[in-house]
Amino acid sequence: MQTARVVFGVRWIVVAVLSGLLAGVLTTLAGMGGGLLLLLALSVVLDPLSALVITSPAMLLGNLHRLRMYFAQVEWPVVKRLWWGALPGSVLGGWLAVGLPTWTLRLLMAAMALLAILNAVGVLRGTPPRAAVTPIGGLLGVIHGTSGGAGPLLGALFQSFGLRNVRYVASMAAVASAMHIARLFAYGAGGAVTVDLLLQGTFTAVAVIIGNLLGERLRRWMGEGAQRRLQQVTLFVIMGVAVGSLGLGRV
Repeated sequence: MQTARVVFGVRWIVVAVLSGLLAGVLTTLAGMGGGLLLLLALSVVLDPLSALVITSPAMLLGNLHRLRMYFAQVEWPVVKRLWWGALPGSVLGGWLAVGLPTWTLRLLMAAMALLAILNAVGVLRGTPPRAAVTPIGGLLGVIHGTSGGAGPLLGALFQSFGLRNVRYVASMAAVASAMHIARLFAYGAGGAVTVDLLLQGTFTAVAVIIGNLLGERLRRWMGEGAQRRLQQVTLFVIMGVAVGSLGLGRV
């Protein structure tokens, strides 16, 4: 089993604050991508398991904040179907992550970033039948627990069902919140969660929530087309950070 390492210092604080703010802004505007970007940025200055643990409470609080803001817009029939698969899938993925080597986690994170880009450019496309939503939720949960990369894929699923703008962001927040709780439970059961990491996650969550508020202000004057372009730019930035985490991060 890996041992999550904690790194304090100015570099970590700068990365956590800047990436947390950006994650909040991006996820509030684009509905996805912020969590993966935050995870990859932290994995440059931390080992990937620590980054996974820290981003769980950080993005959980950020998603709960968005869920509170847009609760009335949640597409509950789809969300509930996803929960049935995403919750056990996230627990399984979190349990697997605790035992995987560092290099494997880094490769999984980079692979999820690449998969998100392939989806964005239209290589992966299609609308699954409603009966397949729960099994897909299970697969996304496993991905979320091991690499934190389920957001863009989950977003593509919601978009295929016609969810846009606030309904899209709200439904994403509802599913993501459940997956973060489930994977954090699995990390804790595997002995990867420490008080220091939870404190770092809470610190990062403050930056995410501030980013949420900034994103909500920006949303008022950004049209749907601009938000869609932001989604595409976000994915390519994520891929760049993923490559950087492979080359610069600690193995």
